[in-house]
Amino acid sequence: MSSEPEILLSKDFSKWEDFLQKEEAGNIFQSPVMIPAYVKALKFNVYLLTAQLSREIVGGILIYKRFPPKLPIRLINELYTSYGPIVTEEIMDNVKIKVIQTLLENSKKCADAGTIKHTFFIRGDFIFNKERDTQPSKIDSDMFVKVGYRAVPNGYGQTFVINLEPSLQFITKNFEKRTRWSLNKAKKFNIKAQIENSQEGLKTFYKLYMSTAKRHDSVITPINFLNELYRILVPKKMMDIYVAYFDSIPVSATITLNYKNTAYYYMAASLKNFHYTQANTYLQFFIISRLKDKGIKRYDLLCAPQSCDIDNPQYGLYLFKRGFGGESVPVFHYEQVYSKMLSAVECRLSHIYKKLFF
Repeated sequence: MSSEPEILLSKDFSKWEDFLQKEEAGNIFQSPVMIPAYVKALKFNVYLLTAQLSREIVGGILIYKRFPPKLPIRLINELYTSYGPIVTEEIMDNVKIKVIQTLLENSKKCADAGTIKHTFFIRGDFIFNKERDTQPSKIDSDMFVKVGYRAVPNGYGQTFVINLEPSLQFITKNFEKRTRWSLNKAKKFNIKAQIENSQEGLKTFYKLYMSTAKRHDSVITPINFLNELYRILVPKKMMDIYVAYFDSIPVSATITLNYKNTAYYYMAASLKNFHYTQANTYLQFFIISRLKDKGIKRYDLLCAPQSCDIDNPQYGLYLFKRGFGGESVPVFHYEQVYSKMLSAVECRLSHIYKKLFF
């Protein structure tokens, strides 16, 4: 088999889905199942690059081109990839590196004169067969630098993945002491939780989400996008809405996405005035128990900063996710800037830029 991969710009999304279903690294963010929501609600363009060796798919990358929704014309854009590229487990690590590098080099095919950059993030265990430390080694990071990418400043550094195969008692005992204390406190406040896979449940989530986004001055994901995800994924049992209540008041909510044997902590929201009830902790405990009932084997809490610095604005989220005892898995978060001029504009007008993109 030749070690030089052939890169194709493909429209065969069904064949790509078949590949993802076979691979351990196949995940919902690289799956075509979410494409209609991005295209219909957010007007993104989508591109699929596949890598082939001897006419067999050995890897690929799903890339979204996103535009500022608040600009009347689409002058600028950026390319974005979540949890990709994906490469088959059946080839040696040195060939995997070559395939990944070639896919990233060819990502420029999806760019145009208005494209600022391509950003991607990927779990380290999606790339290599062998286990890796939390801190990625220099050889790992060099594989991206050699093809023109750089680490995103203050970007993601890890995720926490909870193994759901042991008993619930075992998983709970593996929680950090602080998290177990929070869970016990929530029980004393008689926090209740339930799955609410309905339009009313989505409305409840979004009300909490808007409160959370304003509190953190975050860029807001529009409701029409979540409506599309709901329409597509809930009938397929690939999306769940969880809500926690204190005295019949919804105070915390989480949306999970489910794909194969993994659930992903996709979006979460809460009311700050009720944080003292520790409803957020109880809700994650409830989600873990329900995921086990569904036969899900892993719960990926998605990305957290590598830094444990208390001054990091994401420090609280980092502690919260770490507290559930999941395995820390390294995440590579890299970008390649295509236009220095547009990048300079982005830096100078970053506060505006964040409001334009989400």
